[in-house]
Amino acid sequence: MNSTKHLIWLLCLAGCTQTPNPEGMNPGECSDGADNDADGYYDCNDIDCMLAPDCEESDTDTDTDSDTDTDTDTDTDTDVDIAAHLKSYSVDYTLNWNFDETGVGAALEAYGLGDCTNTYRGEGTQSGASGVTVTFEGSWELTGSTCHETLQDPQVAWYNPVTKTSFATFHFKDGLDLLDIWIQHRDEVDIDPLNSPNDNGQWYITAMKAPFIQPANTSEHAEMEQTTIEGLFPVELNHSVDVSFGL
Repeated sequence: MNSTKHLIWLLCLAGCTQTPNPEGMNPGECSDGADNDADGYYDCNDIDCMLAPDCEESDTDTDTDSDTDTDTDTDTDTDVDIAAHLKSYSVDYTLNWNFDETGVGAALEAYGLGDCTNTYRGEGTQSGASGVTVTFEGSWELTGSTCHETLQDPQVAWYNPVTKTSFATFHFKDGLDLLDIWIQHRDEVDIDPLNSPNDNGQWYITAMKAPFIQPANTSEHAEMEQTTIEGLFPVELNHSVDVSFGL
């Protein structure tokens, strides 16, 4: 029932003066088109017929929502954090120094340089993830070395000497098919490679394209590079990286 009409009807019950023979007193008066009580209103426009069956409001709305919107959003948002399920990590890193000692043996000996191996280990738990990139916070340490201390120096570049913690960031590509970049870094915000390894407390290997093995969640990478120490001593560096992730 219309609420306004209902209110008027109730008010009239309380104080209105009604005619002796109100409209609708006799059957059919609320639908005969006549003003039976001569009050200026007739049939359903007369308040006396408000409750008559002929005047009961009924919801005849037969509107049926025919919206058949079948829009299926196929947007494959590349920002989905597909690496976020990797909750912990451990990495074992081996660095072999192989010097070309031809003609510079004495100088190599004087500087303490020579063929040797450093081994490192990092581990920690996730501190953030975005898209195909995931970052961990934890420990980083030199676990073994046959090198002179001058070649052990990079260990101080990859962790915060105050907090004794290090961050590790991994960038995947092709979904999670390939592990492409590994960064061991001192500062949490430096999740992308800076100008060069050891720049601002970073160490990284890029363009690894190492297969990410699932469900074991492991990846291995090895590469060799030629460089020089202080622009004087040619050296071949052999890198070996073994990474394991926990869920």
